[in-house]
Amino acid sequence: MKLKWILAAWIAGFFVSASAQVARVDSPWVRGTATGQTTAGGFMRLLSRDGAQLIGGLSPVAQTVELHDMKTDRGALVRERVPFILLPAGRWVDLNQCGPHILLIGLKQPLTRGMNVPLTLIFKDRNGVESRISIQAPVFGSAAELNAAMQRGVVVGMADEVVNCSFQPRVG
Repeated sequence: MKLKWILAAWIAGFFVSASAQVARVDSPWVRGTATGQTTAGGFMRLLSRDGAQLIGGLSPVAQTVELHDMKTDRGALVRERVPFILLPAGRWVDLNQCGPHILLIGLKQPLTRGMNVPLTLIFKDRNGVESRISIQAPVFGSAAELNAAMQRGVVVGMADEVVNCSFQPRVG
């Protein structure tokens, strides 16, 4: 009888740990679009307790969700598509306009202030197991508008560089 309870507890613990989220998502937001604009950036903070990779995303408002990062090319800051964004164990990773971020491509509608964009993030944990986290990301029209929302406590936890990032090329 005791063995049955131990086995049941072990199985329950296995399913709880297997279903635990691989990452924590904090303060997601999407930049609003101008008329005719077909892409929009998605930004947030991510934390993985054990380490993981963000490997993709899905959204009903876009044909494609890609991962991008910024790099220097002959002194200019350029955006490039990347296969994943690394989430080191126990460290926050800021997805912002000057670093790694999500790009919603082929927008099916304009994204305007006050909307919430449904976004499903796809992760791969350190064992290669994929999982998904669905979020709602509010749309902000500009960095100044985001800053005002942060002051009101609507969006919390974002690094200053998300709002006021500047590129300083490395010398040497």
